[in-house]
Amino acid sequence: MKVDIKDLEILYQIMAKNEINIEAVSKEMGIPKSTLHYRLKKLRENKVIKGVYYDVDSEKLGLDITAISLVKAKYSKGYGDRVGKKLADIPGVWAVYFVLGENDFVVLVKAKDRDSLGRIMDQISEIPEVERTSTAFVLKVIKEEKNILKNYRKEDIENYFSD
Repeated sequence: MKVDIKDLEILYQIMAKNEINIEAVSKEMGIPKSTLHYRLKKLRENKVIKGVYYDVDSEKLGLDITAISLVKAKYSKGYGDRVGKKLADIPGVWAVYFVLGENDFVVLVKAKDRDSLGRIMDQISEIPEVERTSTAFVLKVIKEEKNILKNYRKEDIENYFSD
């Protein structure tokens, strides 16, 4: 599916409001609700919209510690998927990226305390293919935006995403 500028504008409006309010988005954009429903249905069917998520404050859940771990793994055929899955299955790991460069993975972790972080790091180190890790403890979150289109100004969307 090719996402056009109207689809991007719809997604931008939804992300700006932090909810799918068909009435408000329809009015804001000046398009019929039926058109909006149809476009949202197509975006869901084509997995452009993967689901509806709530932005939960992890600190209010007691997950006060965020850590970023760079992981070097032993190279072998298919190791990116295999080791990445093992990393992703560890409780407390909320993101795993297979990357190019000196390290193989970037692993993002949320933990409730130092002991929990230690257990998570031990589990990472116990994976046989993991050669070494380097972990940074996040002191302060400056920006952590999960609604990706909020990172762009509305007037720049067409410039960034059109062919």
